[in-house]
Amino acid sequence: MHRHNDIRVLIHSMDSLEKKEFIRQNTGQKFITKIFCALALDKNATAGIMSRNLKLSDYLYRQKCNIIYTATLGYLLQKKTWELDNKNVNHFIDDRLIELHIERGLHDETEKILKKELETSAQYEDLNRLIFLLEKQLKNNSFLPYENADVVRAEILKRIKSFSDQREVCTHLYIIYTRLLNLRYTVALRTTVLQQQEITLLQRNLIHYLPAKLNHTISLIYYYQASLLAEFMMGTTDSTIKLNLQLLNCWIQKPHQINAYPELFIRSVSVQAYTNFLLKEISVAKSYADSYRQLAEKHLNIPFYKQWFLIVEFHTLTKILHKTFRYDELTIYFAKNWDGIYHSIRVLRAAEKLDLLVTASITFFVLGDLQHAENYIQESKEINLKVNRVDTLYFTFIFHCLILFEKKEWNRLNSLINSEYHFLYSHKSLMPFEKDMLLFIKKMPFIIIKDNGIQKMELFLQKLDSYKDDKSKKLHFAYFDFYAWIQSKIEGIGYRQYRVSNADHLS
Repeated sequence: MHRHNDIRVLIHSMDSLEKKEFIRQNTGQKFITKIFCALALDKNATAGIMSRNLKLSDYLYRQKCNIIYTATLGYLLQKKTWELDNKNVNHFIDDRLIELHIERGLHDETEKILKKELETSAQYEDLNRLIFLLEKQLKNNSFLPYENADVVRAEILKRIKSFSDQREVCTHLYIIYTRLLNLRYTVALRTTVLQQQEITLLQRNLIHYLPAKLNHTISLIYYYQASLLAEFMMGTTDSTIKLNLQLLNCWIQKPHQINAYPELFIRSVSVQAYTNFLLKEISVAKSYADSYRQLAEKHLNIPFYKQWFLIVEFHTLTKILHKTFRYDELTIYFAKNWDGIYHSIRVLRAAEKLDLLVTASITFFVLGDLQHAENYIQESKEINLKVNRVDTLYFTFIFHCLILFEKKEWNRLNSLINSEYHFLYSHKSLMPFEKDMLLFIKKMPFIIIKDNGIQKMELFLQKLDSYKDDKSKKLHFAYFDFYAWIQSKIEGIGYRQYRVSNADHLS
């Protein structure tokens, strides 16, 4: 019963206040509230169980489900309409009003409405709407015989041409940005030679656009984000500091664009965090996070994106605590916030959930909670089977092995390495780093107990140096410092203790 499953998803996407408000609105519909409450209490209840508990036939339960689904969806759509600023509704009304005035020959009134609408659209740099309104303005002026009419019409056409050119540039930059963003969430930390060539080609395309000549804010943001994404995936930082500052300034100077382009705003928060992490400018990353939080508090009003922002901010601050070795603070911060954040990750796309779940697994690992670390890495692996994100695919395989090693579950570790090695090999996706790491971890339980164990681990670290010194290959260590983990085994201390005692060297 697909409708039963749809209702269940809708109900469990609602917060407690939304559920109470829905029940209050439907107090006269007892069967609606009864089924709604039953599904809210038991999110795993199947359609068969529900129909038996409610003493309904399957056919009747399906009918009730259709009614409840419509009612629930209607409530959420109504709520969403009130949450928005009704901009689209107002546009629709104004557009009909403009057309009506033109049809009735009320040209002066039409011009007043158009001028007001053009001013608002210019403020938001809404190129599509500006072109639409100018076309209406041209239509309104087309047959009016007045002095300088040709000059006015020529000026309108000139503006249409200018906005059309800007829109074309914006579209090209959007395409480059989107392609790089897709690469970021499929291969970001694990680019092949062919993918590096594609990124280089996209970088060359960006060179054709000079920021000084881009007089459209969203085009500039696409340009800066695309440039930062390309630098990150290539492991370079040549222009990162300058690009980050210019990107933040775009949002500071035009904060009204935050609600108009909330997803683009949130992605700016993310891209600036991990590019500053690549620079090892942790204090700068914290400064940017604070700046974006202030902007979000003042200007981000849409609940869905406010929740997404909170997740990104939590993720960023967690990484900052990791990278500044403040593990006591991390313990408190994570214990206080993780359950709430985990409950709300439904707002994220699957590929983005992986980043957060991987960070959660690493955090529990470092803090010594190996069972939770394994739970979240297994959840990451399950999601990855659906989205096939290759950079997290390799990481979750290797990190799961590290967890089993720390748990001293040697049989499971050996079995896991064999199955994962053959899986990657059969898919022709096993890179040298993964092959080296998997084979080394497989041998480690035997290496450690040998007299020359430390010497063998030190030799392997020398091999890893070739990855750490390479611009793109060093991204293998972006999620987790495998190098430091092996060093901790050489010194015979825990990973967390090793990082704290070597903070000056590692930072």
